[in-house]
Amino acid sequence: GYHPKMPNHWKYNGMNFRDILERANLPKGSRILDLGTGTCWTTREMTRRGYDCVALDIAPERYTGLGCRDVYHQAEGIHFERVLGDLSDPPFAPATFDGIFANAAVHHVSDLPKSFRSFAKLLKPGGVLALANEPVGGIYKKIFKGEVMEEALAAGANEHIYSVFAWSGAARSAGLSAEMYLPRESTRLKFSRIGLMRTLLKIPVIDKLTWLAMRAVLWPVLVLRGFGINLLFRKQA
Repeated sequence: GYHPKMPNHWKYNGMNFRDILERANLPKGSRILDLGTGTCWTTREMTRRGYDCVALDIAPERYTGLGCRDVYHQAEGIHFERVLGDLSDPPFAPATFDGIFANAAVHHVSDLPKSFRSFAKLLKPGGVLALANEPVGGIYKKIFKGEVMEEALAAGANEHIYSVFAWSGAARSAGLSAEMYLPRESTRLKFSRIGLMRTLLKIPVIDKLTWLAMRAVLWPVLVLRGFGINLLFRKQA
């Protein structure tokens, strides 16, 4: 939900999720598993785009868990399957899904390589595992190690901040190729708050050059300090 120390959290979350969804480029009708879906807003979005979705979460509640599907169904006629279960080892047969998606959820697992092997088994050949808004810890400082993280840990959340090397290593252990993407749209939006930048970024050439410059700076920052990124993993066809 809304946190006063992260007022634009959901705006950026939505931008980054839609970015990784478009990069996955799955055709309509694809069978998709949405892991740790919480309020099911991501499952709702993918269903509206024509995907055949299954939402998985440990929370059954009406407004904070899988029960949100009933709200969407009543308001918009949207329907998708729901499964109450643990995202670290989803209870499905092998080669069931064309895609597996998760939004800021997989960092909650305690054994990343083991979970990745479970995910890979569920994917059909050529399938994709797409993760949006995953926090990545740097070498010198781990992201979110402050009040927000402390509050989550105190509430009993299973929080882990894996390094970029841990993510890529887990993918290799599962036989998946890895692609990592910096959060372009949310980063661009943050810079556009500066008056002059807001004007300059409307010019396509300047927008592109600005992003190339930011990307050159952000990759070293990712390795050293860490922040949230999007990850896309592919199973060999």
